[in-house]
Amino acid sequence: MDLKLKANKNLLGIISFILIGSVLSYIYLAPFLEFKNTMFLRLDWHKEFQQIGATWASIAKYHEFPFWNPYTKGGNFLFAHPESEVLSPETIFILIFGPITGMYYSVLFYYILGFIGCYFIGRHLKLSYLGTLYLAIVFTFSSYVMNNLFMGASMWKPFGYIPFMFYFLLKAENNWRYGIAAGFFHALTYFAGAIYIFMLFVPFSGVFVLSKIIAERNIKYVKGFAVFLIFSFLFASLKIIPNLDIYSVNQRGSPVETPIPFGLDLMKKAFLDKHQAWDIVSGYTYKGVNFHFPSYGDYIGIIPALLAMLGLILFFRNFSWALALVGSSLLYLSDFEPFSFIWVALHSIPPYMALTRPARSVIFLALMIAVIGAIAISKIDKIKIKNSKMLGISKTVLIAAVVLFVFTDLAKSSYIITENFQPWPMQEGLVKWEEPLEYYTFYERINLSDQEIQILEANYFRSFSHFDTLSNKGSIKGVYDPMSLPEAAVKSKGNPDYKGEYYFDNPANAEIELIKRTANKISLKVKAKEDNLLLINQNYHKAWKSKEGYEIINNDGMVAVKIPQGEHIVNLYVFQNKVLIGLLLFSIGLILGIYFFLDMYRSKKTVLDNL
Repeated sequence: MDLKLKANKNLLGIISFILIGSVLSYIYLAPFLEFKNTMFLRLDWHKEFQQIGATWASIAKYHEFPFWNPYTKGGNFLFAHPESEVLSPETIFILIFGPITGMYYSVLFYYILGFIGCYFIGRHLKLSYLGTLYLAIVFTFSSYVMNNLFMGASMWKPFGYIPFMFYFLLKAENNWRYGIAAGFFHALTYFAGAIYIFMLFVPFSGVFVLSKIIAERNIKYVKGFAVFLIFSFLFASLKIIPNLDIYSVNQRGSPVETPIPFGLDLMKKAFLDKHQAWDIVSGYTYKGVNFHFPSYGDYIGIIPALLAMLGLILFFRNFSWALALVGSSLLYLSDFEPFSFIWVALHSIPPYMALTRPARSVIFLALMIAVIGAIAISKIDKIKIKNSKMLGISKTVLIAAVVLFVFTDLAKSSYIITENFQPWPMQEGLVKWEEPLEYYTFYERINLSDQEIQILEANYFRSFSHFDTLSNKGSIKGVYDPMSLPEAAVKSKGNPDYKGEYYFDNPANAEIELIKRTANKISLKVKAKEDNLLLINQNYHKAWKSKEGYEIINNDGMVAVKIPQGEHIVNLYVFQNKVLIGLLLFSIGLILGIYFFLDMYRSKKTVLDNL
């Protein structure tokens, strides 16, 4: 009976958190969701919408898995691109609501998901309901993710997985098998293109586990942490191994940036000023160095900061949380003098050489501040006031008012940030799907005047690759991709040297007829009166294959097929053999994970049966 009552109570708790999280997330994001019918957002949003558009085109238009993105700079891997979101809930949303509106709804989904995840953290830590609610509000609605949405740094959308990663990491202290679940959710962030969350969670979780080991003088947590790392790799291998095809030609090595001078006034502005520094690029110069607010700032507010201090005082004997807070603070401060030596050391590890701005780990610092403040709220909430029911009710109402005030304060920051988006409405004719796919960029096909182009660029609309993609056109001009393949001699219609999407090196006495073109495949009927070289207006990579076995070579960075004399059907397609290796490792992780969890629940059942 007690077990049934507990199960019903937990179910009600989850349902209430889903409902509350949905309502609060919608309120928080309401101004942002008003843009849901436009792609005219500034700065890096073109990159996000372009990848979304390519994924949507592959699945919805061509009914194939999105291995290849043929639309930018001559093509690149799509599924295997580190920032792709093919294996994420966002893909479901864009298939249901379309490639524009679906993106906005996916943001709402991740906010709700993060809010719900905090419920499990609160339950594990035995927080009161109001304490757990406070934790969810502070973590989910601190401004860092909205800061990045302002800039179009959409890789932070999947932050909703973080509470689940942390929850299972907490449980792995006493049962290493939960490290498997932590690894699974960690891998999901990588599937969703959240590279910084994926990479920075590792040192953060290492700091947290080390803090627990030091405070409790018990190294058993190491086992759970090791299992987390192993299974994270096994699950994420499904994408990591194919990624190697890009990393083999583009390591994206990034130098350590100039450290920012540290100052308490700067920290106050970063964490306690809801207005921060919002202009179109959110630039702010501090002692001669650019303080990039979307990467470094995270409005939390004075009350969460004070409650975190109170939580440390109330739990001074359990100083593992204090150590974790200090450790996560140092990870954030490694972007500043005199703490930059921490990042220099971490940056020397190969996977981290491609990263910049370690202050982006501030989202984990916000989690620690939220958890420690929630501990204080919960401690106060659980205090029993004898002989005065009215005082007890008043105390609960007061705590609830504080929690609601914190949400209102954080929502104000979101609304201030959103006011600075200043999107433009979509205009008729900017997106028009046309077959077949060809390189014909926005500037050329829309026939804009020089003055119109200057107005667009002055307002930080620097690329229109996303408009081209949804029109089934390829882009070269203004395209930004930090992990692009080496640039080839790919040309766009309107360029005097453009010869078409498919042409022979020696066009005399040769014919080409397009049978079918999709994102991953090209089918042609060709006729050559002598041996010839068929050139494809796409970047070369060994992942290009011929169904008929024709030899494919690299010709000035472009795909080239050796065609013998005669009439032939040529079927080209993209497939990475490394996908099979990644699938094998993922399957091993999945099978082992299921086995260990079934073994754990069998053991629990045996214990219950013997009671």
